[in-house]
Amino acid sequence: MDELKSQIYESLLQDYILVYVIDLENDTIDLIKKIDDEGTRDMEEHATYRAFHEKYTQRVPDPYRQERYDSATPERLRDYLGIHETFEIVYPTNYGKYRKAIYRCLERKENHCTKALFCLLRLEHDGQEEFLRAKGEELEFENSRQMEMIQSLAGDYENCYYVDLEAGVFDILRMSDYMDKRFRRSFELFFNNDYEKAYHSFVDRDVAPQDKNILMDLMSAENVIHHLKEKDSYSVRFMSRGEDGELIHSMLKWVKVSNDPSKVILGQANVEEEFKENERQKKFLEDALDQARHANEAKSMFLSNMSHDIRTPMNAIIGYTEIAQAHVDDEKKVAECLSKIMVASKHLLDLLNNVLDMSRIESGRARLLEEDYRISELIHDIWTIEGGAIQDKNINYSIDLSELKDDAVVCDKLRMKQMLLNFVSNAVKYTPYGGDISIVVSQKKAVLTDYSRYEVRIKDSGIGMSEEFQKRLFMPFEREQSTTQSGIEGTGLGMSLAKNILDMIGGTVRVKSEKGVGTEFIITFDLKRQSYRSVADHIESEYINSPENVSETKKPELRKDIHVLLVEDNLLNREIAREILEEAGFIVCEVEDGDLAVEEMMRAKPGEIDLILMDIQMPTMNGYEATKEIRKLKDPKISQTPIVAMTANAFEEDRQRAKEAGMNGFITKPVVIEKLMEEISKHV
Repeated sequence: MDELKSQIYESLLQDYILVYVIDLENDTIDLIKKIDDEGTRDMEEHATYRAFHEKYTQRVPDPYRQERYDSATPERLRDYLGIHETFEIVYPTNYGKYRKAIYRCLERKENHCTKALFCLLRLEHDGQEEFLRAKGEELEFENSRQMEMIQSLAGDYENCYYVDLEAGVFDILRMSDYMDKRFRRSFELFFNNDYEKAYHSFVDRDVAPQDKNILMDLMSAENVIHHLKEKDSYSVRFMSRGEDGELIHSMLKWVKVSNDPSKVILGQANVEEEFKENERQKKFLEDALDQARHANEAKSMFLSNMSHDIRTPMNAIIGYTEIAQAHVDDEKKVAECLSKIMVASKHLLDLLNNVLDMSRIESGRARLLEEDYRISELIHDIWTIEGGAIQDKNINYSIDLSELKDDAVVCDKLRMKQMLLNFVSNAVKYTPYGGDISIVVSQKKAVLTDYSRYEVRIKDSGIGMSEEFQKRLFMPFEREQSTTQSGIEGTGLGMSLAKNILDMIGGTVRVKSEKGVGTEFIITFDLKRQSYRSVADHIESEYINSPENVSETKKPELRKDIHVLLVEDNLLNREIAREILEEAGFIVCEVEDGDLAVEEMMRAKPGEIDLILMDIQMPTMNGYEATKEIRKLKDPKISQTPIVAMTANAFEEDRQRAKEAGMNGFITKPVVIEKLMEEISKHV
């Protein structure tokens, strides 16, 4: 059987004078057969195929040597034979004979040939004919490729021509109906397809006057050839007349179809839409640049204003602290100083909160909650907050809820209050002593089922705004006048913050304002109704409209023997909290980290600790983790001890995270005593 295989093998290879097996993966070569011939002499065994290939191609005459070498490099054989069974090439030799090299793939891996058979065939009388036929097929393929390119380019342009710039003639490949009617007869009969005469006529008849002279030079054969010697294409843009006689943006493009720069495809296209789109993009980028520049200017102004607005309350805090220290024995003077320090501190906190809220909303991290609320309660809450400032300035303040029908709604209470409060606060700030402010709430036709549409009009008789500033009113950091100029403190963030919240809930705002007359904000938004509640149960217009009926919040009554575990890593914060708690009569135990709080609760007896005040950010174990560990303790009387977060992390997601960790309450720093006592009263 082996002898039969050997005979078949010899029979198949008998016509070849040289046979190798090539390992393309490892670049090795094994000789299978060699017959003495001009083409095989001195072809000793080689260590690598690459070395064999380099030496063998030296036997090919110079005009064809590089082509023969490039055709069968290891890299090309791996790729070509990865998808084809064989590769053949006919070539002349230095000794006047023609040879045919045949490469056949023997083994493939992942679309690459890894092992191939190389066979060399001697060609006698018909060798030259076969060589020329092969070269002719290559030329035919190249011509075919060029024709495909020509057809492809022709499809991209309204008018397309094949131009021989050296001979100065052209052929029409494609022509629009408009150009066909106007120029085909001229091109073919009068100009005899003469390139120079044709483009001169085209420029003279169709190109805009301002572009005629320059285009005449740019279209010359000499100029085009000059450009195409260095690159594959060359184009010019100009204004020409369209079908309706109007001027449009046009483009001419010359593309080489071979290495000869004088043989080109010339395409003409209407680029009016492209030009308009580019202009739109340019305008967009210019506007974006202007906005960015203006934003940077506004931020610089903001930093300047913030520097002033922060230093103003800081100056008050430091100044009144020094005055109090200098008059320690004067209780009345100290109390007055402390009162003013508290006002300045709250203002400083408001500045900080506004900046943080803006950052949160603009970054997309703010989320809306769904809570039960009432429009009447919302307006009342705003009066409660602003009532003192309104009374101090003797402002005539009125509220009209007579057209409000659906009072009970579902919304984010904090955000709604924050949004409307900024508008009302703005009115209060800029309305002079004895001025007027009115709030009118009405309902409009809603689009969505189960939703009501509300319109809130906030009108004041304040200083008003210029038309120019109204365009920038809702941009961050904007103020028409600085604090120094207006005498009114603020960051320039309130209106932007209100607008961002309004955008979050899908609302709109319109502004009517006149310098020296006043301003009216018309705010519209949709809120989901609480269908099970009646407005009649909640609206008490008399109560809302009467400042005298606004009662102060009652301070909670707390027993004095409450045991509090205070968990706080900052010594100063710990001292302040301990002082407040002990002043209220509580018994305080302190630890400075979350892990110590867990250990303290593990040692404590049931009922020994009534409440835990837990900081969040601590070095070893944060407040969330400490709470989770305490909740895991076996004795429920210990594990279920009320835990209230007391933290500088003031966002709604922080409140939610505390709840998820198992905390019962949440208050923010800096600690306000009334709010702290109110929160404690909920849990003990």
